[in-house]
Amino acid sequence: MRIGNNEKKIKTNHLQTGGFTLLEMIVSLGILAVVAVIAVGALVRMTSLNRQAQTLQSAMNSINFTLESISREMRVGTSYYCGVANQFTSGSTLTTVQCPGGFESIGDKTVALMFKSSRTALLGGGGTCNLVFAYWFVPNEGYFRLLKSQQTVCDGEGANIRATSAYPVLDETNIKLTDYKIEVNSGTNKHSFATITLKGYSGKAGREKEINYFDIRTGIEQRLAD
Repeated sequence: MRIGNNEKKIKTNHLQTGGFTLLEMIVSLGILAVVAVIAVGALVRMTSLNRQAQTLQSAMNSINFTLESISREMRVGTSYYCGVANQFTSGSTLTTVQCPGGFESIGDKTVALMFKSSRTALLGGGGTCNLVFAYWFVPNEGYFRLLKSQQTVCDGEGANIRATSAYPVLDETNIKLTDYKIEVNSGTNKHSFATITLKGYSGKAGREKEINYFDIRTGIEQRLAD
C-alpha cells in the first residue's frame, strides 16, 4: 500500500509541474506579437525601399537614354538653335543661338532646341538638304513635357515641324521634369558646344516616400563645322 501511495504521489507531482501557467502564456504571446510587428515593419520597409530603388533605376535609365539620344544626334548635327518657338517652318534658316535669358525668365513659354541633323533628303528642284530635328520643352501643369519632332522631307507636306505634333520622349507617368537649362555657346572654328541640365523627380503621386529627385547635366560638342 505504501508503494502504491508513493506512485500516486509521484504522478500527481508530475502533472502539477508539466504545463505553463496563464501568466507565462500571456508573456510569451506578448513577446511573439512584438517580434511579429517588428518583422512585418521591416518587411514593409524593405519592400518600399526596393520599389523606390526600382523606380529610380527605371527613371535614370529613361533619362540617360534620352540624353544619350539627343547627344548622339547633336554631335553630328550643325546650327544649334535654342529659343522660344512653337514651330519651325521649312525654308527658315537656323543659326547658332543661345537660349534667351535661360529658362528662369522664359516662364510658361515653349522652348525649342533645334539643329540640322546628319539625315538628308532630296530637294524638289534637285540636290539635298539636312533635315531639322527639334526637342520641345512645353510647360504643363507645374512640370515640363519633353517632346520631339523632326522634318520628314525638305519641302512640301511634312516639312514643317510643330510642338503640337511632337511625341514625348520621357515616361511622364513615372518622371516629372520640373526644371531645365540649355546653354549653347559658339565655339572656335564654328564648332559649338551645348549643355543640357534636367531637374525633376521620379515616382507617382500619392507615394511621396517613394519619390526620388534628380539633377542631371550633359555636355555636347559639335563635331561638324557649321
